[in-house]
Amino acid sequence: MVKQLPTSVKFFSLLNFLLLSSYLHAQHNPVLESFTATQTNGKVFLTWVMSSGSTCNGIDILRSTDSLSFTPIGNIAGTCGSLTVAVTYQFTDNNPVKNKTNYYRLDLGGNGSSQIISVQIIDLSNGYLLLPNPTKNTAHIYFQNDLNQQHQLSFFSANAHHIKTLSTHQNFFQLNTTNMPSGIYFFTITNNANQIKARAKLIVEN
Repeated sequence: MVKQLPTSVKFFSLLNFLLLSSYLHAQHNPVLESFTATQTNGKVFLTWVMSSGSTCNGIDILRSTDSLSFTPIGNIAGTCGSLTVAVTYQFTDNNPVKNKTNYYRLDLGGNGSSQIISVQIIDLSNGYLLLPNPTKNTAHIYFQNDLNQQHQLSFFSANAHHIKTLSTHQNFFQLNTTNMPSGIYFFTITNNANQIKARAKLIVEN
């Protein structure tokens, strides 16, 4: 004769099973305490920390420029993480895609993927970078300003009529072109010594 367990016993048995399953699942799925990307001199430095108790079999580092299609750019082979301590890893992307937002993801040895993080790579080899060009609403003009000195942006129409002047201590200007007629415009970036750091044109399509 089969003895049937009371309902309360069944409930607590099921609860304990679910808790145990959750615990085992957590033990076999790596957990990242952090995952960051920083840009320095045209390179991207990735740093991540696997929490104590998390392990995996190899780490693939992947990159994308659309956050959808990722391509492997590096691999850390062998057992990763530790059952007793948090472990920090680092990887350097020496050739990120210039003038694009670069997206990064980690595949943790068949135990899942990290979140996607991003960093924008700004190439100032020409002295400035204008994004986007042509523009419809907002344009960003990046330039070299490592010492955070004050710079001025002077904006002109095609017939050399002065439109506006902006100032910043940062390394970019944000220009609102929403109410500007379509056409070709010109700008100069100067420092406080009135030295021209950049001179270029911007196409507005409204």
